Amino acid sequence: MRLNPVLMAEYDLPARTLLEFLHLTAILHSSAPLSVRRDHVEQLIELCPQSAGAWYYRYVTMFQANDFKGAFDALCKAVDLAALNDDETMGSRACWPAVELIIGSATGPTFRKKDVDRLRQQALRYDAVLNKYGAWASVHHEGKHAHLAQAHYDQYVAGHPKNAIIKGPNFAAQQQSLMSAGRPPGNSPAALLHCAKCDTMLHKVLKCNRCKQAGYCSKECQCADWGQHKKACKLVSGDS
Repeated sequence: MRLNPVLMAEYDLPARTLLEFLHLTAILHSSAPLSVRRDHVEQLIELCPQSAGAWYYRYVTMFQANDFKGAFDALCKAVDLAALNDDETMGSRACWPAVELIIGSATGPTFRKKDVDRLRQQALRYDAVLNKYGAWASVHHEGKHAHLAQAHYDQYVAGHPKNAIIKGPNFAAQQQSLMSAGRPPGNSPAALLHCAKCDTMLHKVLKCNRCKQAGYCSKECQCADWGQHKKACKLVSGDS
């Protein structure tokens, strides 16, 4: 199903108010397979290429597909458009996961501290505006991802000189396992549980007994996915 450009023109939604429309479409299509949701997001970008929200949703679907480089590129686009449109909501939402992806080695084994500092400072400026109007909690829901990004910054980045090149802790495997459980960062309404193997929506979750992260719709899918999941499972669970 394609979105109707006539309806989009009729509503004439600017980038900032488009976020509510994006939330609605994400909720409506949250039970669809990942491939369908990715196609839907690409349609949104085609119709609204200057919307930071549309690019943020590309990040979510790219992350769900374990394409961390594509996810980061989409976040960078969202960050740039949020700054262009003075969109504090999407700016804060996009900056924090960008910080987390860089620190987590999703963009490469090393990173420059000043790149992380720039995004973190942007996020803090956006957060100050949101807090002024009491909107931060509603934008970030429980705020777990922003808090996690800040915690990892304090742990891995804060003590280094400003021009340092830092070797990241390589969270990619842990991120992949979390995504298998259907919980992408950013608290997207599209982030409902899907089977890590067949991608069908889960009504009854069968979780991996070892790491308690990856979710499956059946024992058959869990067994079939073990060859791909076992490395991430070992890292997350801490088993030798």
